[in-house]
Amino acid sequence: FDDSAEFKKMHTSLEKYVDPVVLEQIRDPELVTMQNKILTIVFWDISGFSVLCESLQFHQELVVAFLREFFSEAAAIIHKYNGVLDKFIGDGIMAFFGFKDTCVNDNGKKGAINAVNAAIELRDFFDEIKVDWIDLWSVKVGQQEKISIHLRCGMNTGNVLVGLILTEKRDQFTTIGTNVNLASRMESVATEDQIVVSPSTKMWIEDEFNLTTVPVEKAIKGFESITECYEVESKK
Repeated sequence: FDDSAEFKKMHTSLEKYVDPVVLEQIRDPELVTMQNKILTIVFWDISGFSVLCESLQFHQELVVAFLREFFSEAAAIIHKYNGVLDKFIGDGIMAFFGFKDTCVNDNGKKGAINAVNAAIELRDFFDEIKVDWIDLWSVKVGQQEKISIHLRCGMNTGNVLVGLILTEKRDQFTTIGTNVNLASRMESVATEDQIVVSPSTKMWIEDEFNLTTVPVEKAIKGFESITECYEVESKK
């Protein structure tokens, strides 16, 4: 029934809730089992967002409108670089890259490069839209202190389990493993507008991008052996 009007309508509706790649996966019983793949996991988070929400507690519709614009473009950019949008997490985003590169036997290099390109493009977009939004927010709240928000990004490349986790009440297509945890830790290391990558991601992207070393001042829980990570500055 894939060509029926009913199916196409349902498929279009579901794409608003599930990434198109995930939707194709759960339609194929052979592909829903957990697979071990080398992926680049990426986390984004907006620093200063909690303070923003507190300042705009009487204008929450403006916060929602901002997130709608940001998330919409983020989804488009992630898909542009063959990424999979895993989920929105409050004001944050989780995505992974390399899953669709089934014909590429490069140990995750293409996925890592795509992930960084997506992160740079999303950072540039965020910098553009936040200027107008901050001006609007400042007028609405009438505050003298300037509102400040920044987009932080962290990523890691490595083996993860990816696929559909089945439960009685709900199924979730996602990634799990220590390399997912390390990607989240990289996002925590990032500060204002930084894109921070792990040593394993750095190995695949250093020929394509300008990087600077970020010393780890406080031991990363669960990854104490990592003493430095790397900030992506720009393309070479």
